[in-house]
Amino acid sequence: MFICCLFFVVLLLIYCRNGSGRTQTLLPRRGGVIMKREIFLDGQQFNDIQSITVPDDGTVHDIVQEAAKIMGIPPESLRVFEEDAETPLPLDKSLKGKNDDEITHHVNQAERMTVTVNYQQYQKVKNFSPAARIQVILDWAVSADGFNIDAATAPEMELALTKNPAEEIPRAAHVGRYVHGPDHAVVFDLIRGVIANGALAWIR
Repeated sequence: MFICCLFFVVLLLIYCRNGSGRTQTLLPRRGGVIMKREIFLDGQQFNDIQSITVPDDGTVHDIVQEAAKIMGIPPESLRVFEEDAETPLPLDKSLKGKNDDEITHHVNQAERMTVTVNYQQYQKVKNFSPAARIQVILDWAVSADGFNIDAATAPEMELALTKNPAEEIPRAAHVGRYVHGPDHAVVFDLIRGVIANGALAWIR
């Protein structure tokens, strides 16, 4: 009976879920356990959101180290942002006490990037953080600072990659995902989505 109880306790220490609902892993160490947390990442040339596991009492440096393994990029060249943040997080910033369940961090080599949006014969250019969501870029493009799209039409507008217009661009994705090459720049077309014969079509 003692052995069965001990085995059950060990299982609880290996894997648990805390009160906030965030998954935490407990690993044995001398004098106690190491609590781990799950961090969700978007980033440079990512195809989708990915997750990593870092120490619960770790720092942004731990995010960099794990992201570098996924990306195959030297960790010293990477910057970590919170979603929509204008500036990267300090490497020594503690993760302890943070609730990251609803935060998607962004990992990129660039701190700023040049976003160009084409609409009809016009073009607008602005620098954004790589952690800016596509929705933020779209909001700017349809605003008075962008192309001043009519309020009735603006909700129908979407962004498409100029080089690959067929690629789906989720509005929640970070713009840094679509930047390729050393120039840290990306070009979109502002297009209008319409429903034709029951199917989604695009008009420029």
